[in-house]
Amino acid sequence: MTNFSNITPGGGLTAHELAGGHTLARHVDVTETKLANRLVNQIAIPRSSSFTNREIAEQVIADAIANNQTQITNWLAGNSSRLQIKHTATTAVFRLLNHGRAKHSGSQVNILSNKLSAGMLRPYKNLWFTQHKIAVNLSALL
Repeated sequence: MTNFSNITPGGGLTAHELAGGHTLARHVDVTETKLANRLVNQIAIPRSSSFTNREIAEQVIADAIANNQTQITNWLAGNSSRLQIKHTATTAVFRLLNHGRAKHSGSQVNILSNKLSAGMLRPYKNLWFTQHKIAVNLSALL
């Protein structure tokens, strides 16, 4: 198995998962059946999505972080608890199922992050993702 731990800052998506995120569990290489079941079991969500594979997930999230350094730095220095990064990949990177609509793929990714607590903040360079939960909502821009 390929080790992707150095692609996304902060130790890769495995580190994000250990910090309370759910990108790997809910948004990487998920079958259409599981996406459909998630829509049935979690009626509050309007759509369910999955990156095509882990390598793509790591790369797209790393690109989004690299392209939004100013926004991330301002968020870490500010009082807002929530960060939203909108990023468009160069190709389709995920599959999406909507309630009552056909499946499709897309390239617009929306990354959401919440500060765990003000006392836990560290500079972004120092393992930002181990200090913050991260969730990826692949379909928020559709």
